[in-house]
Amino acid sequence: MVVRCSPHPGEPTSAFKVFRMVLAEPPAADVVQFQHYIWRELPSLDGRMLFVGHGCSRSYEADQYPVGIEGIYFFDDRVIQDPVMLQQGGAPLYRCSDSGKWTEAPPQVDRCFPVQGPSNYSPQEII
Repeated sequence: MVVRCSPHPGEPTSAFKVFRMVLAEPPAADVVQFQHYIWRELPSLDGRMLFVGHGCSRSYEADQYPVGIEGIYFFDDRVIQDPVMLQQGGAPLYRCSDSGKWTEAPPQVDRCFPVQGPSNYSPQEII
């Protein structure tokens, strides 16, 4: 699971946290056995490139690509909520204003994609 972080709601992305689902400690022997899982934060990306968008992600080993650089590449696919436009049958618009690459060492966001205004297609189609 990948969590996008920002200092305040609606502000640009400033960091990410990556979690892995792991089996929790097993219950005592006299308790009915159920599998319990928890989310555990990963300490690093461990050489991976993650491409993330709303409800969509891909993960690759960075060393398998000529210019593969470990990090999280993210796309802004938040929908602009314009009730007037939607009532008139218009297609939803995507903001396309908060996209880039996050690296953990040093922790920083690089706005490496071209600036694009609102669009009627989600930039996650790039993936």
